Amino acid sequence: MTTLDSQLLEYLAEENRAVGALLGLIREEQELLVQSRVQDMQPVIQHKAEHVAQLARLAARRHALLDAHGCAASETGMQQWLERHPQPQVDEAWRNLLGQVRSAKEVNRTNGLLIHTQLNRNRAALGVLSGGVTSLDNLYGPNGQTSHPAPSLGHVVG
Repeated sequence: MTTLDSQLLEYLAEENRAVGALLGLIREEQELLVQSRVQDMQPVIQHKAEHVAQLARLAARRHALLDAHGCAASETGMQQWLERHPQPQVDEAWRNLLGQVRSAKEVNRTNGLLIHTQLNRNRAALGVLSGGVTSLDNLYGPNGQTSHPAPSLGHVVG
């Protein structure tokens, strides 16, 4: 194994650990969403943002290493390196990283759907409380007029 292979293996191991930690946070976020415990999400969201920033730094470091050795500073460059310099340990670490990233994206996508569902529930609840209007889209029709009649206050008889 060359020095570059060893360095890539070290970098990929660190990225794998970081993505694993991020995946754990995304799953924790999902559990909070399922339990409707949005009040407990702020620390998780903060940690998630920190992990995403760390992953960006780790990827940039790997990209710089690839660039310094004549490959594109990208995921494509990593794949090209592996094709030119087959190394089973590095290839396995790379495949593990890609698999974890796919998992994290999928769980994060699901979280987005959960957030959207919760947002729709909240809008519906607000609509009930505000007299049936669930969004501004439902408030005005295509002609610019309100699509819901104003509640009748009756006639004042005097």
